[in-house]
Amino acid sequence: MRKSSVVLLPFGLLLLGCANSSSSSSSGYDPNLYEFDSGSLSYNVVSEGKVGVIGFSKKWDGNGDIEIPEMAEGYSVIAVLESAFEESDGLKKITLSDSISYIEQNAFYDCVLLQEVDLGDGLSEVGDFAFAGVTLLESIELPSSLISLGEGCFANADSLDAIILPRSVTTIGPKAFESDAQLTIYCEASQVPSGWDSSWNLDGGTAYFYSETQTDGYWHYDSSGNPVLW
Repeated sequence: MRKSSVVLLPFGLLLLGCANSSSSSSSGYDPNLYEFDSGSLSYNVVSEGKVGVIGFSKKWDGNGDIEIPEMAEGYSVIAVLESAFEESDGLKKITLSDSISYIEQNAFYDCVLLQEVDLGDGLSEVGDFAFAGVTLLESIELPSSLISLGEGCFANADSLDAIILPRSVTTIGPKAFESDAQLTIYCEASQVPSGWDSSWNLDGGTAYFYSETQTDGYWHYDSSGNPVLW
């Protein structure tokens, strides 16, 4: 039988291992390391040399602002994992580093005080209901690296007035903006891409597609780079 053991490293990293496990590889990856705290956040190893955020650590002081770094204890931080900050009523501002490539489902679900979100420039995927119920969020910029938006990812975002969907977005799940009747959606695509679910905007806001030539029901960028309807 494999017996669990706990070793406290000098720099405070909690190593969850096995008594008969071998030492870490030269890359610094230990397959027996699962979770650890660093600063105000907790992490889970997702692959060799890479981790995802799983929530607050005990060191978080509850000040409302969180910045997710590119590195944590020598690991590259690449994700915000499932339900990491779900129903965190003290979270008001979140800043992601450019190393974050995906946000899993329910990651910020029902964070009712969350008002500011910076997604960074490396994000490719937002999971199902990731920002659903974020009722105080008024604006959010989606990066040009974004490829996929999950089901209901911005549902019930009552204060969100406008959003630009980058041309890079090739997949959108059902009801991504459900109950966001106040929302204006500016799609950089000229028509609905084949990868968008047929109900992607069901019960959502008003969507417009981009055109430099067609004016009726389309939008474009003005000289200042702002989206405007023709």
